[in-house]
Amino acid sequence: ATAAPDQLGRGPFERMVGAEAIVEAGRDAAARHGGLLAGLGPDGLDPRGAEAVFAAAAQGDPAAMEAVHTIARRFARGLAPVLLVLDPDLVVIGAGVSRAGSALLTEIRDSVGPLTLVPPRLELSKLGDDSVALGAVELALAEAATRLLPAPGYPA
Repeated sequence: ATAAPDQLGRGPFERMVGAEAIVEAGRDAAARHGGLLAGLGPDGLDPRGAEAVFAAAAQGDPAAMEAVHTIARRFARGLAPVLLVLDPDLVVIGAGVSRAGSALLTEIRDSVGPLTLVPPRLELSKLGDDSVALGAVELALAEAATRLLPAPGYPA
């Protein structure tokens, strides 16, 4: 049986690697190791949120680095089946997780390699949080062009 989306429309993958999961992994690791993430609250209540975890990891905080490693392993386990079926040359990681920077990207690369036959090139989107909205706009524009503009070679 597959897990149903939650009330916010998030599916199982987003629940395992999204902002709330990142904060939870950071809180769990900080409970064991202390450090910069001590006292990190729930993502919706803590203004530091997931960005605090990534910033602390960039500073070498052991708890934050453990949290990034946990999220990267989850991300790789979710991504690997898609890679095995589609065999893309490039995967662009977008939305909020793309702000994580090289720390998360390196961990995902290391984790996805053993799970795939030919690991693709992985890159972070430069569009950040706007990538989803801009992709939706691009799809809408392409659909409008298909429906409203004449096909090449046909009279208008």
